[in-house]
Amino acid sequence: MDERAIVLEVPELSCETFRLRQWRIEDAPDLAEAWKDPQILSDSVVPEKRSLGDARKWISRTDVRRRAGVALDLVVADCDDDSLLGEVSLYRFDKSRRAALISWWLAESARGDGIATRAVNMLAEWALAGPLTAVIAEIKETNVKSLALAQRCGFDLLRPAGDSTPAAFVRRAGDPKGRAS
Repeated sequence: MDERAIVLEVPELSCETFRLRQWRIEDAPDLAEAWKDPQILSDSVVPEKRSLGDARKWISRTDVRRRAGVALDLVVADCDDDSLLGEVSLYRFDKSRRAALISWWLAESARGDGIATRAVNMLAEWALAGPLTAVIAEIKETNVKSLALAQRCGFDLLRPAGDSTPAAFVRRAGDPKGRAS
């Protein structure tokens, strides 16, 4: 293990409608389908290769990335049927600053119900109550919904978007909690 890494355990986080859990190989068809979604392709970082086999391979490496301190990738799963609603992740950890980037996406069928806001709040609050002192979101200026979500979740603008750089928002330990919506 890299001594500079921040290795996070998988948290047990849930609310009345969804829970955050580890990826499973059974999620591969839903992940491959999500990688085809124009909004996810436009607003998120997705692999160049996005077949069902590529989704299986990516999922099979999620715990390796977590144990190496590279990323904590979690499924947003429906509480009733455990189906994939989306993903929320912490990655690009900075041990000296005890900070990480956060990202998220939702399947089209899960959008518009406040799930992303609650999932981002849930993961950020957990991380800031323990191992991290700052969580940063980098968002393209064209991703209007995620820009608004970051503000709803109590993130402060750190850097506005530039010609080739995304806007950066930060939420620090001790900041007021975001509003669930």
